[in-house]
Amino acid sequence: LEVAVRADPLESLRKMTSTWPADEREWLERNSKALAGDMAEATRQGAVGWWLDGQAFGQLWPFDVAEIRAPIHVFHGDSDSLAPLPVIRRSLARAARVKEERIYLGGNHFAPWATRERQAAMLAVIPRL
Repeated sequence: LEVAVRADPLESLRKMTSTWPADEREWLERNSKALAGDMAEATRQGAVGWWLDGQAFGQLWPFDVAEIRAPIHVFHGDSDSLAPLPVIRRSLARAARVKEERIYLGGNHFAPWATRERQAAMLAVIPRL
């Protein structure tokens, strides 16, 4: 994987997402150059950390969401097939600090990043240091 990503990150991205729903792949294609660059950077020192992150996505969280003390803001497409909204809601059901949910109707996995306004909304919730 590491060699393939370094050799041709864009082709690697296309292969990894070839079975994703069409609207998810279309978004990726529109943003493919930036994403391929991110993949190349993520594997620059080796692919192990990147691979481990990917494996963690399919596992139970190693903490109790009820113990989260920071406010939780959810930005999500209601048609996300990669991380379905019902799964996200079920995963966060015991979290006491869900402060906000912005659900984008018809939105896929990348809906929160689809416009500058949505990106700004996500950035706006980051506390200023």
